[in-house]
Amino acid sequence: MNTEGSLIGLLDPQVLTGDDECHLLTISYEMSRTVAEALEGLDFFLAAEMVQRLGNLSVIDHPTVKRLLAEALGKVHQFFQSAADKVKDDCYFAR
Repeated sequence: MNTEGSLIGLLDPQVLTGDDECHLLTISYEMSRTVAEALEGLDFFLAAEMVQRLGNLSVIDHPTVKRLLAEALGKVHQFFQSAADKVKDDCYFAR
């Protein structure tokens, strides 16, 4: 981690060491993957928690973290849009 160990040092991506950035990206990719898996398993609480945590990490202002957050939000939106479309189709065929 950074030499001071403070969160303030982590807020500027210019202050991240190579190891810090590697850990940040590893954690962020894992959270993004977990969102997709949680949605697939219908674990909406876990998906929401991971999106929230990615959002918390986005204060670091790292472009990859921001991209992963946007992708995770997109996955959530796509999942629920697909579910809504299925309900509409099922209702249409039930008539």
